[in-house]
Amino acid sequence: MKAAMRYEWVRLTTTKGFLVLSAMAFAGAVVVSWAMTMMMVAAAPEMTDAAAIEAAAVAATRTPFLLLAAGLLGAFSFAQEKRHGTLIHALLAVPNRRTLYTAKICITMLITTLWAVVTVPIAVAVSNLVLNTGHPFQSDPRVLLGFVALANLWALTGIAAGILLSRTGAIIFLIAGSTMIEPLLGQLLARIDILGTSGAAYLPFTAGAALISFEEPGFAAVLAETAPRLPALAGAVVFLAYIMAAQAFAFRRVLRAPH
Repeated sequence: MKAAMRYEWVRLTTTKGFLVLSAMAFAGAVVVSWAMTMMMVAAAPEMTDAAAIEAAAVAATRTPFLLLAAGLLGAFSFAQEKRHGTLIHALLAVPNRRTLYTAKICITMLITTLWAVVTVPIAVAVSNLVLNTGHPFQSDPRVLLGFVALANLWALTGIAAGILLSRTGAIIFLIAGSTMIEPLLGQLLARIDILGTSGAAYLPFTAGAALISFEEPGFAAVLAETAPRLPALAGAVVFLAYIMAAQAFAFRRVLRAPH
């Protein structure tokens, strides 16, 4: 397993796509934290610096930049090899397909976690620069765990999409599925009540978004009003259920692939 993980780490981190996605995640954090902090200064000058920094940091980590980067990294972990016909080389290096599959998941999640963790100090530094302060990031640990977990769930979604779809199909699914198709489905399901919650809250990406929260009560209240939401744990379980179903089909395809 160590050899398989080392192989996948070297393969994945030396691709041009990895560099582009890393830049996208970090540049997105800079832009969003800067814009969010400027908005807080203009719209709510009475807000404390600590609250503004938390808002900017959480906004930076929940942006499509980071989540899409995680999803696309997952998609590329298999889709790139499928596209270029190099999966045979991976199987020669790691003949056991279960081991290769597990190594790809572990390395993709490791990189995603590193991205999510590094995004926080970047966002905090930008916010402090705008506010001309030196406040550290202060928030509930559950807030931190929430966006790290959400990013990794997106990465797992990307892995399944990269196996079950073409590379282009996986990219379209991750981008259009989360930003266009699911919101439209949410409008159709909004009036359907499921266990006391709008049916729209049970759609995969919407359910996963329940992991995003704020320690600041005011921000938490605003977030709760923007869209139907499940409790954080319930949302994570629902999103994970979708992912595990897709992963089961993806794993079966990998095992049965001719090469």
